[in-house]
Amino acid sequence: MGRMKTWMFSAVCVALCACSGGSIAGTGDGGTEGGLGSSGGTSGGTSGGTSGGTSGGTSGAPADGGVTCTPVAVPADAAAAATIKFDRIDTGGGAANAWRPIGFDRDQLCTTLSSTDVCKRVAGADASKQLDGDDGIDNSYGHTITPFLAALQPQEGSGYLQTDGTGTGKLILQLNGNTLNIPLTFAKVVRSGTTAILSAIIPTEAFVAEMARVAGYVSPQLCGGSTLDTIKQTIRQASDMPGSGGQQSSSTTCAAISIGANLIGVVAGTAPTVPPGPDPCL
Repeated sequence: MGRMKTWMFSAVCVALCACSGGSIAGTGDGGTEGGLGSSGGTSGGTSGGTSGGTSGGTSGAPADGGVTCTPVAVPADAAAAATIKFDRIDTGGGAANAWRPIGFDRDQLCTTLSSTDVCKRVAGADASKQLDGDDGIDNSYGHTITPFLAALQPQEGSGYLQTDGTGTGKLILQLNGNTLNIPLTFAKVVRSGTTAILSAIIPTEAFVAEMARVAGYVSPQLCGGSTLDTIKQTIRQASDMPGSGGQQSSSTTCAAISIGANLIGVVAGTAPTVPPGPDPCL
């Protein structure tokens, strides 16, 4: 077990030490981005693109030259409340740019690398952190968070989604055998049979606190120190939304992270209550 936790810590360092100022390498212009395949494993590819006009975009590539896009708005029949179990979650880690078509547009904007009509990026975050996916889709979690979580959990596996009528709740995942409760607000779910599409907003500081809580279970070496600080910084720099949800304003600093996810093998289900084990950081 000690060797496994040392390996996990080393894997986190590899994922994060390829950073520049705390952001994952390859999320900027023309960089490389690695992720998870639909059945686990890592893959890499070239991402990035060209910077262009202040708004607009083309499907499958960052906007350029002022060309406008048609935002993929949240469907009118999307539900806020959900109590479901799923066999697998896909947030877009399968290959470079796999995050781009997953989710919906939450701010009615087609944000490019040079857009200025959105919330101010967190200190140290490069322009790619505000970049939308295809047709305005907002999925910063898939763009930035999924690649570095791959070092901790080598497969996007099963879990639960629990939200109330306001879309407030949590996405419950397993991280190296420990429960990770990702806080959600403004969640919208479109279900079709045994699949569903989730689009939501993650309050950044609540997510930072949850990752700090779980990190020590992955490795006691993550109870504190520079690697944990970099994890926190990476999460903060993924912020692409104001804390109020989808209403963008250039006068406010980004305080939330958009997430888009495909849920596979969906059934009704409530997460069991699992008492936490001994705190490894005490």
